[in-house]
Amino acid sequence: MEHLKACLDIALFRTGNWQRFCLHTDDILPFLLRVSFLLDDGVTPTILQLLTSALVVNSNQQSKKSDKTSRKEREKSDDSAVEALFEESNCIALVEQLNKQVSKEVLARFIKTFTLENNTTTVRWQAHGLVLAIYKNSKPKEQEALLELLWKLWPLLPAYGKKAAQFVDLLGKFNLPYLF
Repeated sequence: MEHLKACLDIALFRTGNWQRFCLHTDDILPFLLRVSFLLDDGVTPTILQLLTSALVVNSNQQSKKSDKTSRKEREKSDDSAVEALFEESNCIALVEQLNKQVSKEVLARFIKTFTLENNTTTVRWQAHGLVLAIYKNSKPKEQEALLELLWKLWPLLPAYGKKAAQFVDLLGKFNLPYLF
């Protein structure tokens, strides 16, 4: 757990470095996704945050990104600060790793575990953001497969009641382009 927390510290404060590490160690994100629902609840939030840090732009990262231009002139001599920032352009390659190495069954189990079964709303929203980032950074064929996967889980929704809100939101976002 201590090693995961050390990784998380780096991932949260030097997201660009974390992304580059994940790009060079191409089995780390698929591994984290696969084990995320196998481990106990104490480890799960850390693993979800590691996955999120590599793929999802959050408001903190957005503000860092907007500060990037204003600080660029001041930090010309310090490239390490700029390299530590989240790079949205890395997300496509990182999601490609996931799509190649994670089976649809594992992805379905991840989605079911974290967007439907989890009792914590913040965890469900975090998983929602992660699945949305995977969808947005996937190729059209993989987007269709993910949409199909969600529709296969649709019949289970009545059992989850209000906990299904994040899942339904994802389904709505993914289907929107097909409606127009």
